[in-house]
Amino acid sequence: MFKHRSKVGRSSHSHLRVRITCFALLAVNLSLSLTLKSAPPESRTAPVFKMILSERSAAKSPKTTLCLVTTETNKFSFVLPKDLKARVDAEHKTILLYKSDNSCAIQMQISEDKPAPASLRQRVLAANPGAEIVEEFTTSTAGASCPAFDLKRSVNGFTSVSRVVYVSFPSAEVELKLTAPVKRGEKMDNHYALLNDIGLSFWRGALNSPWKAESKLAVLE
Repeated sequence: MFKHRSKVGRSSHSHLRVRITCFALLAVNLSLSLTLKSAPPESRTAPVFKMILSERSAAKSPKTTLCLVTTETNKFSFVLPKDLKARVDAEHKTILLYKSDNSCAIQMQISEDKPAPASLRQRVLAANPGAEIVEEFTTSTAGASCPAFDLKRSVNGFTSVSRVVYVSFPSAEVELKLTAPVKRGEKMDNHYALLNDIGLSFWRGALNSPWKAESKLAVLE
């Protein structure tokens, strides 16, 4: 009889300890949750990187859509070809321009930090593993002569080509990269023309510089 009561007593104490432990864990979790909610979001602060689509029209001319990009220390603008759509990755300071049929895509990456001390040839090969440089040349972009590379890459029978252009400014570097799959009988000239149009219209200014157009259509963040 005494042993039976003793077992019941130990069981009651055990359940009590479990309940106390659970309440303690709940209190710790609640305290941790409140601490996380009240902590300053410094480590999660998104970088300053926004793009605005702006429409410009002139007499007897078709409407033109400009991409207006604002970063921490610069402003950039360029004409958006009518065949392309735009998407923004603010975290990586990247703009993706692409065709609806996925026949080509242009990646624009803006860096306001000094690049690593390496030749452009080494950088382009490191950034595109498995690709070979077909041609190295210069092209006119943003009113300057800029280094460019044509690349070719084949993986599992699938071949793609890329053209990479580096545009340097005193306070930033812009990398333009067009990539398209190689299709039989298809010429790359039309794709390269899109990249050329963007390059010829590319502009950079200080944060306090006025934009070339003011009619805002949409904001992509």
